[in-house]
Amino acid sequence: MRDLANIEGLTSLPRLLSLLAARATSLLNFSELSRSAAIPQTTLKRYMALLETTFLVQALPAWSSNVSKRLVKAPKLVLNDTALMAYLLGLSRERLAADARLLGSLLDLNQAW
Repeated sequence: MRDLANIEGLTSLPRLLSLLAARATSLLNFSELSRSAAIPQTTLKRYMALLETTFLVQALPAWSSNVSKRLVKAPKLVLNDTALMAYLLGLSRERLAADARLLGSLLDLNQAW
């Protein structure tokens, strides 16, 4: 991945992935995400482009069937790999078996696109 990105210090990428997993299907706000991840917006945008190129994340464009509704222009972000998202969120097999709502939300996230 480092060779693909041609970026030297990818040390904050694992933390960013965990943050993205926690915020899956929420609106993508680069300035807020940049503050939370403690990385510059320019670096964040390069990382996001890298994650989209490697098909780890996908930005879903804003859409509404209601023409009178205020249009939200920010896309939503989805992690394409449900197993990776479960790992990043610390969801073990036992924890998922004990709380079916967690499994349901994981599957809903995967079906969002």
